[in-house]
Amino acid sequence: MNKEKPFEHKEPWEGVDESKFYPKKSSIGGFLAEGEKLKDVIVADRKVCEQLEIKSKEIGEKIAELLKRAMQEQGHKVPAVVDDFEISWTSWRGMQNCPFDGSYADFSNLDFIITNRKTGESFSGPGLIAHLLKEHDFFEGHTSYRVDPEQAVKVLFEKEIKKGDVK
Repeated sequence: MNKEKPFEHKEPWEGVDESKFYPKKSSIGGFLAEGEKLKDVIVADRKVCEQLEIKSKEIGEKIAELLKRAMQEQGHKVPAVVDDFEISWTSWRGMQNCPFDGSYADFSNLDFIITNRKTGESFSGPGLIAHLLKEHDFFEGHTSYRVDPEQAVKVLFEKEIKKGDVK
């Protein structure tokens, strides 16, 4: 009789070498600020997303879709206009590998700014964030490359967020 193991859910921080997320390890700026814990950052951002009634994966998918369309439809003309968004980016020579799985994801060689042309709201981040959100629920720690979940939702989905909405 074949005894298959039931699917075991693995949290993004399980089995990961957290030390490579800090500055000057996998990247100069790091993915976590000194003293931050990967689990704490992911759990806190999940709570924010829950309160906003969205999943980080949806945010990552929207970022990836906009970046892909901007490059396909506009060539490499910067800024590109896609629907109600203006997308600017800077491409770098090297690609940043994912600190979780070591992969080189799409857009990991660029930094972007996405502006909602209707609201004027914008946010910026590294191209790798699309993968980090879709696959690992990770907005980054409190570093210069962090994508704030509230601001991303406000820009991408035009959700009005008032002070006190998110605790």
